[in-house]
Amino acid sequence: MIRLEIPFLPRPELNPNARVSPFKRAGAAAELRKAAWALAYNQNPTHEVMFRKAKIHVRAIFPTAHFPDPDNFQAMLKPSLDGIVDAKILENDRIENVRYVQPFVYEISKREPRLILEIEEDI
Repeated sequence: MIRLEIPFLPRPELNPNARVSPFKRAGAAAELRKAAWALAYNQNPTHEVMFRKAKIHVRAIFPTAHFPDPDNFQAMLKPSLDGIVDAKILENDRIENVRYVQPFVYEISKREPRLILEIEEDI
């Protein structure tokens, strides 16, 4: 199992319902993708594809009890998945190869909001 602890949450600009400039959305996506890539790359010593199929457990720690809609939040995670594929933890992020374990776990911590992704092989 690979555990990635990203020290921030996806920015609100990544919400599919957000009315923001495409440039702001792209910047938020690039930030999340790069953070996920860096953490995943350091956990893949061979830098070869580790999993062909995977299931992902999502744990999000928010600063308040205002949680996003689960479908929108899953869409907001897409850049992190791209970074994980870039680091060769996953072969690709097609729907037949990646399964999110539902429900997502939402917690509250005012001091340390963050995103935790646990990736394990799915048979």
